[in-house]
Formats: sequence, structure tokens, C-alpha cells
Amino acid sequence: MSLCKVIDDAFDQKYLWEFFQNHIFDLGYKFTNIANRKTVPYGNIGSHRLLGETIFSRSGINEITRFNSKHFPAYYSQFRMLESIIKQQYYLSQISVNLQPYGVDGTCHSDAPKGFDDEYTIMIFSSTDWKPEWGGQFQMLESYDNDASVIEEYEYIPGRIIIIPSQHPHRGLSPTYKYAYRTSIVYRVTSNFEKHLPVANKYKISYNT
Repeated sequence: MSLCKVIDDAFDQKYLWEFFQNHIFDLGYKFTNIANRKTVPYGNIGSHRLLGETIFSRSGINEITRFNSKHFPAYYSQFRMLESIIKQQYYLSQISVNLQPYGVDGTCHSDAPKGFDDEYTIMIFSSTDWKPEWGGQFQMLESYDNDASVIEEYEYIPGRIIIIPSQHPHRGLSPTYKYAYRTSIVYRVTSNFEKHLPVANKYKISYNT
């Protein structure tokens, strides 16, 4: 049984091209997109860096840590489309975009700690000008080791949607063509709404005296 769910041909090609031109091409990518952050409190050291931009992130219902007001409406609209396509509602915790140029492979990492089996990463391969020979495969690895065996591999196809368990180690390979750029839109979600509710709602605590 596959770890990933893959959905192809869910979006119109015109929509994908317009989205890339208006909301992928136009982002101010940063060098601070760090995987497997190891230092505190800023997490400036990790396993690897990718060019990226965070559109939205939160650590709780009322704790917004990043909000790109210019681009958020388009990404949120796309997220609602994803829920309709997948036929599942999610609690959304982060939206980000990654960009990889030639030769910059991602290293093995996960998007959630071990044991968080209700956390999922939904990716859309968003570069619309792509040829199969340019590589950019997405890989699921056997363990948290960059030399671990590849247990699942998926071709980079524009518009492809991949849903993975966030706790599982994975990586994205870079383009093999020098003038191609591999981009992906990443939605980090959970199917467990309750764990994000305030304590008062979870345990029905009354603050009336």
C-alpha cells in the first residue's frame, strides 16, 4: 500500500499557468527556508536550505506567525479547491512555496515529529514549464537518513497533487537542466481539529464564578 495519495489533472492548465505567473513567479523568495531546524530559538541551523516563502503559518487558532496579505487570498482559495478535490476538510497550519534551482537537491527531512500521525503535507507541483527529462522527482525514504533506500518515487508533473504523512522522511530532487526551477506549493494540515481548540472548548471549562 502506498504512503502517498496522488491526484493528477485536477486543475485546468490555464489556471495553473495563471497561478504560476501571478503567485509563484512574483514571490520574494528567501534563503531562510530551513529544514530540520536544530538550534533555538531561531532555528538557523538545520539539514538544508531551499529558496522559499511562507504565505501563512500559525501555531494555534489565534496565533498567526506569518501572513502574506497580498498572496494569501489566492492560496486560501486554492486550499479550498483542494479540500473539494480530496473530499476532506482540514485544519490548515501553514502555506509555503519552495523553489529549487539546478543542483540543489533537498535532503531527507520530515514536516512533523514522529507520532504525529494525523498531520499531512499536501503538495502541488507548480512549475508549469517542465519536461520529464528535467528530473525533480519526489522521494519517500525508508528512514531519516539521506542515504536511506527510496521506497516510493513520483515524477514531477505540473499540477500533480501529492498527499503525504508529514512525519515520514522525504525529499525533492532538483532539476537536471540548468535553467529550470522546480517549485512546489506546500499545505501543512491536520485532520484532527480538536487538538487545536482552546482548552476551554476542549474540556468545557466555565470561567463564570
